[in-house]
Amino acid sequence: MIRRPRAAVLGGVLLLVLALSGCGFGPDPETARAEARAVFDDLVSEMAAADPAVLRTVEPAAETEHPCGEEGQGSQRALVATATLSVTAATEAAEETVAAVAATLDSDTWDRIDPAAEVAGQQAWASPDGVVVTVTFDDPVLITAVFTPCQG
Repeated sequence: MIRRPRAAVLGGVLLLVLALSGCGFGPDPETARAEARAVFDDLVSEMAAADPAVLRTVEPAAETEHPCGEEGQGSQRALVATATLSVTAATEAAEETVAAVAATLDSDTWDRIDPAAEVAGQQAWASPDGVVVTVTFDDPVLITAVFTPCQG
């Protein structure tokens, strides 16, 4: 049986060892970036595989980096792809395409989260490593975005 003072000392030692070893809390930035890139590539592939009579001009943008966190001290990467719904496509076809894109996310890994309140037609998921995916349909545009956790 460990007494409370000893438990506190052991906890303090563990924190000190972690700090000195360079280990931090939260996901490894490289792992999170690799996960974000892999899931983004899968989502874009699914968008590109959609019937061209439904979804046109799938355009991935260049990866961007944005400040985040308290006073913008951290950084977060964003990967965004847009596609335009064909003017001849039925609404049901657009909804099926959104569902197919969302289905690429493994439900054992990705948890459904509440999307931004101000964005209608958005669905969002988060991975255990803090990577966030959003799929937004704002007729006639489908926007898929992947964000790494704030690092820094």
